[in-house]
Amino acid sequence: MEAFSARQLLQELGEKYSLRFLERSKHFLGIHRGVCVDASEFRGSIHLYVFSLDADISSQVFEKFNGFTHLHDSGVPNSWVKGNVITETELDKHGCVLELSPDRLKSISDDQFASILDSLANDFQTFGATESVGLCNQCGSNEADSLLYLGDGYQVSCGDCLQELTDNSPDGYLKNAEPVNWKAAIATLLIETVLLALTWGFLQQPFLSITHVWVLFLVPLLSAIWMASSVGAAAVGASFILRIMTVLAIVAATLAGNVWGFKSVVEKAQEVTLTWSDAVNFYFTHQLQLNGDVEALYIFGGVVGAWFGADILKAAGIVKIE
Repeated sequence: MEAFSARQLLQELGEKYSLRFLERSKHFLGIHRGVCVDASEFRGSIHLYVFSLDADISSQVFEKFNGFTHLHDSGVPNSWVKGNVITETELDKHGCVLELSPDRLKSISDDQFASILDSLANDFQTFGATESVGLCNQCGSNEADSLLYLGDGYQVSCGDCLQELTDNSPDGYLKNAEPVNWKAAIATLLIETVLLALTWGFLQQPFLSITHVWVLFLVPLLSAIWMASSVGAAAVGASFILRIMTVLAIVAATLAGNVWGFKSVVEKAQEVTLTWSDAVNFYFTHQLQLNGDVEALYIFGGVVGAWFGADILKAAGIVKIE
């Protein structure tokens, strides 16, 4: 190709293979001959992520995709194809990535570029892909003909279900219909409230002599965020009541830790033994009034963490869709 624009080429590819353009992410999604395609442009390069759940191409990652003979015969080097790493320890055995940098695009013809998805579909069929991706993930009865992002992953959908999903999520977000697992959510909330209180109280013990401002702020903040994330994962679904309960539990755990720390400091300084009821009473009637500036720092991290935690739990009930 002599003169080209990666974005224009991507647009042409989308039109040729009926890929759906996503306005927010600027990706093109679609299904071609039973192979799912996610095409995008980044810094002048075109990235094609192609996958099929019926195919197993894991061996090709270690063989430099030498088995992709149709792509090679079309004039596109196999070395341009790379494996897709899902996590540090998990390799995507169903999909691969073809990157077309500006230099690579210059070295192939218009016809070679236009035939890339056909060549990849033929190669995927060599490794088990079929001409169909199966039934719609939503209704389970119609043949799927569209690809979409739902949450953190891909799903295939029929036209009717895709239209219904987009109609019900005009802002790009869909409420999670999963019910709250209250037993797991409350058990997690109780356990982690105790853990947060004990951890925070322990860090305020006099023998540790921790006075660093960032420790006093970040420990309750990060603990609260971790706690909210764990409760949200256990709950599965979302609930306003659960958000309120979690926020109150975070604040209560922070205050409980403060009371323990205050009790220990007074006992060491005055060489007395306080009952827990006296410690709670003195903390709220004297310590907060006389040393409010110091206590504000101790409480602030927990309050901010509770605020972030509420957002985390709210987000747990919303699924992004494109």
